[in-house]
Amino acid sequence: MKTNSINKPVLFMDKELEEVIQSSLVLEKQNVCLLEVALFGKNFSFLGYLGDQIYGHGASLGFTYISEIGKCIEIAAKEKDTNLISSLIKALKLYLQNLDIIYV
Repeated sequence: MKTNSINKPVLFMDKELEEVIQSSLVLEKQNVCLLEVALFGKNFSFLGYLGDQIYGHGASLGFTYISEIGKCIEIAAKEKDTNLISSLIKALKLYLQNLDIIYV
């Protein structure tokens, strides 16, 4: 991952994977909403489940940062650390909003 002049994350991805990647990013944005609802309800088991799903999705397509956040959410859910989970959700949301993918 690189960043451009305004510190937006930039990833270079295979053009053949564009449709799959775009679908995956839509799913991750939906997961952010689900995470926020689960955190509001303090549903730690669902937060852990979502964290694991995000970890797997990120890893399968080479989104290391997304994968790392997912793993951290999963661990924080086990510890019921609402402050950390909230910070991680915000980080994931910001990353997804600013991600710039260049297909080559």
